[in-house]
Amino acid sequence: MNDILLFDQGQLARFLEVRGTLLPERERALGRAWLASRRSLYEVQAVRPGAGVTLRDLLGDGIVELADRTISSRAEPLDLLCLRLLPDGAGGVTTAGGFLVPRLQRRRVVDLLRAADGVALLRWFAAPALPIEVRNTEGEPLRFVTATYQVSDPVATATALAHTLDDEGDGRFVETVTRQGQRWLRGTIQLSGDHATIEANSARRAERLARTLRKAAPGARLVRREERSVDDALASSAAGERSAAEPIDLDAHPEVAAALDTFMRDYEGRWVDQPIPALGGLTPRQAAADDAARPELEALLDDMAWEERRTRDRGRAGDRGGMNAARLRGLLGIPPRGA
Repeated sequence: MNDILLFDQGQLARFLEVRGTLLPERERALGRAWLASRRSLYEVQAVRPGAGVTLRDLLGDGIVELADRTISSRAEPLDLLCLRLLPDGAGGVTTAGGFLVPRLQRRRVVDLLRAADGVALLRWFAAPALPIEVRNTEGEPLRFVTATYQVSDPVATATALAHTLDDEGDGRFVETVTRQGQRWLRGTIQLSGDHATIEANSARRAERLARTLRKAAPGARLVRREERSVDDALASSAAGERSAAEPIDLDAHPEVAAALDTFMRDYEGRWVDQPIPALGGLTPRQAAADDAARPELEALLDDMAWEERRTRDRGRAGDRGGMNAARLRGLLGIPPRGA
């Protein structure tokens, strides 16, 4: 708040204008130097506990050495800090305070900093929002939709659905799409007695399946429909509305851990050749060869590495299994950070 008042609301400039003549020249010069400062987002490159940190300016791409005991005792490599660095009058810099930024909020905070709107940044700090709208593989906003219909003739409905969707047996019908040689699930219709339940991860996919069902079962009556955003799902999870099943302890089940590792390595091999919205639609392999896109790719890999560290620090056996940033760097021919 002090930073907002001093710089965004102009109190430091007014103080120097009205009372600056009462200060020694050296202090007036230091105040003018402070007026030329800016907030930025800094990535922690190295930590010297009890002494200082090495920071990389993500808006200016410069390297800064900051002698700060407090930050050096709390920060870890790849952490992001929103700071205003001020000349200290002795050839170094000091900080006017700051805060940790979750890496998954990186793009949102960068946009706010580039807009130079301290009040908007303060609003974000008070109630941070998701940095981007999460979308499925076809670019549709992610919504978890479940809709149950009652049908008059389940047998005829099943026969008709089998002509349009893939019949997986036991009343389960799936809609898929093939993109770049990879088959992706769009949604499902599960027939159970005279009820048909649609599940999809976007409103558009759910409505398409609803049209398919109504065509297969004219007169189908909607019984219940639920649609939740990612925020809703996360809030439900935080409130304890999760499955009663506990996460599998991978340390106690090495065969499951091995299968999960094999699956994830296979997925990583496909991921590097899939278009990624965060990379402007380029594949990671294309971005690695593009001088303009590569910095964002490396930042995305750092986001993954940071999240891996957080998961590891939580120490929950069931939380393992995400993509491995180091393996992805190897697949893309990108040296490890700091190499």
